[in-house]
Amino acid sequence: FHRGGCGAMARRTCLRVALGVAGSPVLHEASHGELGSVARAWQRTDTRSMARAGSFVPKGYTVPPEKRAAAEQRQLKVYMNSPGLLAEPYRGDPPKLSLLSLLTVDGIRERWKRLVGRAKSVYTLAKCKKDMEGFDLRKFKEEVGEIHEKICTLHARGDLTELRKYTTPATLAAMKREIKAREAAHWDRIEWTVHQPLKLVQVLQGRLVGLDPKDSSHAFAQLTLRLHSDQKFLVHDKNGNWKAGSPDSDLFVEEYWVLERKLGDPRDRWKLAGRIHPQHAKGG
Repeated sequence: FHRGGCGAMARRTCLRVALGVAGSPVLHEASHGELGSVARAWQRTDTRSMARAGSFVPKGYTVPPEKRAAAEQRQLKVYMNSPGLLAEPYRGDPPKLSLLSLLTVDGIRERWKRLVGRAKSVYTLAKCKKDMEGFDLRKFKEEVGEIHEKICTLHARGDLTELRKYTTPATLAAMKREIKAREAAHWDRIEWTVHQPLKLVQVLQGRLVGLDPKDSSHAFAQLTLRLHSDQKFLVHDKNGNWKAGSPDSDLFVEEYWVLERKLGDPRDRWKLAGRIHPQHAKGG
């Protein structure tokens, strides 16, 4: 191989590595800096060299510009089903800061951190309104109730096929483990109901996750929600004997869900990307 070919192959390898790392489900602890380094590695790739190395062009033949552009676009076309990570997972309601925090470096730094966090949430909601046709916060909260009931009903049934439509791959894998654990404990039939509408649907945090920090038009929006509901839960074994739950009393449940959806894709829907347990959550 000549030098140009080797350089192009190395750059193609760099692109594959970048895309593989960004789509990996093991990045739950990844930081924005890591995502930024992946994006910069992608941006450094010489797409023209990739096109030359990947084609066999007879000597003296010039590829028409429109065909070259189409070929490059096909090579760089990437579709991510989910980023596979939660961006800055919500850690609960932080304690209130006293006025004395204005007199210390740590206090000022913490106030700035919270201000930036709120700005990120406002920006995420603004992007949802701009890039998701028909997005409205009130309607979204109503949709959350429907999504919550659908996912919980399918989870109780153990219907993994339908759950794929409403969950990310990482969440689906977690639910699959939970269903297997239920089967091992001989929880053969689960009756689950929730009173609608939900008592509380509160948007706590919004974040954007994307491969290219300079282009948010194809990023994923993640909204962290606090959900309050009254539910009924009843478990039977294969012989119909009661094992857990109560048919007569409702159970108050507080949950923290992260819903995710791709911006700029009208075919995409909100999916459950994670169920979290904040450290300073109200009521738990």
